[in-house]
Amino acid sequence: MTDLAEFFRKKKEAVAQLESRREQVLEDWLKALNNLYDKLDRWLKPAVSEGLKVRRYQKEIIEYELGTYQAPALEISFGLRTVHFEPVARFIVGGAGRVDVNSPRGIFKLIRDPDTQEWLLVRRTLADAEPLNKNSFETLIKEIFRDSDDIAR
Repeated sequence: MTDLAEFFRKKKEAVAQLESRREQVLEDWLKALNNLYDKLDRWLKPAVSEGLKVRRYQKEIIEYELGTYQAPALEISFGLRTVHFEPVARFIVGGAGRVDVNSPRGIFKLIRDPDTQEWLLVRRTLADAEPLNKNSFETLIKEIFRDSDDIAR
């Protein structure tokens, strides 16, 4: 085998390993997103009977490390107010994924802890991050939907 052929044989093996790793990371990321939305669905379920609407949809994401892919997103609406939980990226500085909570009250962030894989709710900076749990989530949703019937806001 020539030096050039050997060079590209090794490159081909490296690319195959990277592709396998990329597929596994993407699969884990999509699973983490679906698990997050399943949890949010459970927490929101009691409010659905009161008129809260919840739906999932797909969003196209482009990341250097993962390429272009479809990721699940979540929409919550009540009255005239709508909130979108949209994944931004799996690869972020200081985390193992980010979901933006786009609301009329601002953008909040959900950051996946790289060590525990648990989600953190970030209102302003990582310094004020708190664990995402039923209580912190309900507090955020109440804050977002407070005065949601006001048209003049």
